[in-house]
Amino acid sequence: MVAFSFESLGAGRGWREPKTIEEKIIPLVCNDIGETFDRFATSKERVADFWAKLEPVIKVLGDKFVQRVKFALQNCAQVDDREEFVRQVLDIVSPAFSTGSVEQVEAGARKLFVEQNGLTALNEIFSYNVDPSGDKVHIHWAPSRTIPVEKRIEWLLDGMQKLAQIVKADEQIKQVVASSWIITKMPQLITGGGFEMDGPMDLESKQQLIGERALADTNDDWKVAHISRENLIKLYGGYQYVEES
Repeated sequence: MVAFSFESLGAGRGWREPKTIEEKIIPLVCNDIGETFDRFATSKERVADFWAKLEPVIKVLGDKFVQRVKFALQNCAQVDDREEFVRQVLDIVSPAFSTGSVEQVEAGARKLFVEQNGLTALNEIFSYNVDPSGDKVHIHWAPSRTIPVEKRIEWLLDGMQKLAQIVKADEQIKQVVASSWIITKMPQLITGGGFEMDGPMDLESKQQLIGERALADTNDDWKVAHISRENLIKLYGGYQYVEES
């Protein structure tokens, strides 16, 4: 039995879905600004680095908004106090992460996530790539904090069912591998879906998977899990997937 469900994400065990978009996103943005401040010696470098990450995902909000944010951020290049830097940058960028805007921003981030990493999307949040060895498939879960948790689970199951058909058609693929902070934070979601835990992800593998820049941006402890070809097809292979042209 596959146990991808709302309970798998911790409902009923002290976990709750944040009530508002701001509750979900703003603390993450604030933390990212603080980490950016800590990584560089000058605020000019901090602004440049933060803007390089921000610009691609806010383009969906229009050129005028992008240029307004870019211009305002230049003033922060003179701010050397950490607390003040975080406050000013957050004030400038927070409209992009308010209700109504943030859904567009995150949708753009999901598209960018697939394109920049050379992945194949199976649905809105679920994608994969075949390992260069040809005998493994790596699965990926794109940013989806603005999507209701029930919908995330629905797409996760949908992605696994589609992936099972792809693996079934390629005899060379023997294993599906998941590598993410999600495995560390929510192992019951992974094991409930038929995966086996393998342990921590080594630094070299993590760097190859998400790149040097992304590695510098996260302190998350990533773990690895896998499901065999046989178990994947057994659990999810009853679904007939026709790839869209």
